[in-house]
Amino acid sequence: MTPNEPKNFQSQPASTNRTFDLTVNAMGVLAILCMASAFIGPRYFDKFFTDTVAGDIRWAGWIFIGLYVLGSVWQSRQWLWGTAKSERGQSGINLILQIALALVLVGFVDYLGTRHHVRWDLTENHQYSLSQQTIKILKDLPGKVSVTMFSNPVDRSSQNTVDLWQEYAYAGGDKLSFRAIDPDRHPQDALKFIQSLPKDQQSKVMNGDSIRLGTIMLEYQGRVTPVTGYNEQDFTSALLKATETQQKVIYWLEGHGEADPASYQGQGMSQVESALEKQNYKIDKLPLYTEKTGVPADAAAVVIAGPQTPYSPTELADLTSYVKHGGHVYLALRYDARTDLGTWLDQNFGVNADRDLVLEMNPALTVQFNPTNPAVVKYPFHDITQSFQNYRIATVFPMTRSFTIGVKLPDGVTASPLAQSSPMSQGRMSAGPIKAADLTRPFDPTKDLKGPLDLAVAITVDTKNPNPAPVASGSVQPVNTDFMGRVVAVGSPFFAENQLAQSNFGNSDFFLSAMNWLTEDRDLISIPPKATETRTVDLLGGTQQKVFYGSVLAPPLVLLFLAGLVFWRRR
Repeated sequence: MTPNEPKNFQSQPASTNRTFDLTVNAMGVLAILCMASAFIGPRYFDKFFTDTVAGDIRWAGWIFIGLYVLGSVWQSRQWLWGTAKSERGQSGINLILQIALALVLVGFVDYLGTRHHVRWDLTENHQYSLSQQTIKILKDLPGKVSVTMFSNPVDRSSQNTVDLWQEYAYAGGDKLSFRAIDPDRHPQDALKFIQSLPKDQQSKVMNGDSIRLGTIMLEYQGRVTPVTGYNEQDFTSALLKATETQQKVIYWLEGHGEADPASYQGQGMSQVESALEKQNYKIDKLPLYTEKTGVPADAAAVVIAGPQTPYSPTELADLTSYVKHGGHVYLALRYDARTDLGTWLDQNFGVNADRDLVLEMNPALTVQFNPTNPAVVKYPFHDITQSFQNYRIATVFPMTRSFTIGVKLPDGVTASPLAQSSPMSQGRMSAGPIKAADLTRPFDPTKDLKGPLDLAVAITVDTKNPNPAPVASGSVQPVNTDFMGRVVAVGSPFFAENQLAQSNFGNSDFFLSAMNWLTEDRDLISIPPKATETRTVDLLGGTQQKVFYGSVLAPPLVLLFLAGLVFWRRR
């Protein structure tokens, strides 16, 4: 023991100290190698360094770093002990403890923010928030759903989709997980996921030997469902389709000149049929005159899209029995066809289908300044149109007739307008078929109707008070006391046809909302797109010059003047 060495520490053999020093240095070298491998390996040797392997190597690197720090502290224990006993050392230790305490507090706040994070969307239209319908569906998911997407971070549209799904994962909490795989950077992870898919789904991911970027696969209880689309409506519909066990059937009546749901022509309705199928509805055609027992018992709703010939008394009686025993009917009437369905509405529900053609005399509320194409931007309050009120979505009712809700409705029946024309509109009446002369003649207040006019009406029937009158034909269906009988009547059959359903107007959303309300799927009320408003300021010529001089020329001139003044005074 040397004279200056503290008594509490004994000298160790040189060979032991040397071995320990080499071990500590080896820990440092291994730490550097592990961290460098975990960082460089996935970038240049992705066939060997998968995400799992890189993560394990990174953890090993942290372990070597910890051992290196502990070894270094043990090597310097004498110096540390002497420094800690000095006044300057104690001040340093106090400072280190304060910094450590501050770091611990910051880490604790960060931990709380990670576990209990809250976001606020301060944009006017909540551009970066999910709709209330989607949030409710996510909270009510029956089980855990996982979503996987193949994306390329360089592609902006792909990244927007990833951001939207991350909003779903945030709102879904533990019920929904999402991950995006870049097959170029992580081919092993992409291949592993594809191999886990059923054989019939693998072909939907691959395009030859390459992976289709943008492909989204949704997994729930062992079932894998591909997700099509790019917006919130499509994604929420895919969630419902994957998690619902029962598929509802919508029957499309035919045999009287109704619009064809399978037709891709402009007068067909294939656009809205496809949208309904995305929401997990099954569409079947139904010639009601061939059914001996009336509307099938499994009907979630019945669509009557613009019939051109009258329905028989038997068919009308079947529809009456169906609605008054909890059924749901979507009815679109033509202005130029007399099918007795208008009389059926009036006799059973107190809503009269006027024999008119609506003319919108406000040019700002027409399409291409055609008064027979009125556009609606303001809606009475109803579950179907609540989202349309928030975003001022326009719907167009070409060649439409109007409805008049009776003052006294039958017992158990309520009726509410869904869409109204402007106060400047007119309903041109005619005892027979409406002719061109009826549209060009002056307005007759004794015969014609004055706006605002109801272009669409929602009717509910209390099924606890069914119609006591006997049904003309068919078996009486049991009363459904759980749901209300519902009817949505629209004055234009062209309203939801392909030529308008695929336009930028809200006709398709209106139709989907109506069908979801009819079938009691209130969670599926159509989610409209969020409109991005571009706010611009138009400046007149004189104002533009003032802004230019005040913001471009004035500041540098003032600075030059002040600099010259300072220079002159210093002279």
